[in-house]
Amino acid sequence: MAEEKKEAVPVTKKSKTMVILIIGVVLLLVSIALVMFVIFPKYQEMTGAAQEQAAETKEATDDKPAIGLIYKISNITVNPKGSLGRRFAVFEVALEYQEPELDKEITTLEPIIIDHFIQFLRTKTVMQLTQEEEMEKIRAEMKRIVNKILKKENAITNIFFTRYVLE
Repeated sequence: MAEEKKEAVPVTKKSKTMVILIIGVVLLLVSIALVMFVIFPKYQEMTGAAQEQAAETKEATDDKPAIGLIYKISNITVNPKGSLGRRFAVFEVALEYQEPELDKEITTLEPIIIDHFIQFLRTKTVMQLTQEEEMEKIRAEMKRIVNKILKKENAITNIFFTRYVLE
């Protein structure tokens, strides 16, 4: 009788292991089915929508005019407001415009443009110069400044920061 009990115990351990193994396999199969029939179709819908959106964006960008002429202004160095001369920012900007005759005018007025940029940028704090939303406002204001100096509305179509260092 003692021998029968010893034999019965290993059978129980094997059967418990087998039950756990079967439950694991069933859970794995349920997980695979869930992924294939629920998650994957939703993923395909999302990627299909993303591909359609990308195609629409590509069509929209095809409608935009090509990049215009570029005039580069280098080494605009300013001390941000409130930095007490301990911090400085170095900018290099590129002005985009469409009319070729503006090249000579921008070249002639470059010192005035730089002076206005310095005056404007000195009013910005270090915090403003590190925030992305503020940098977009700064870009728009710099574009307005150049257009005002050129006395032509929308002469400058865009301003690119080609170099920006804040120390």
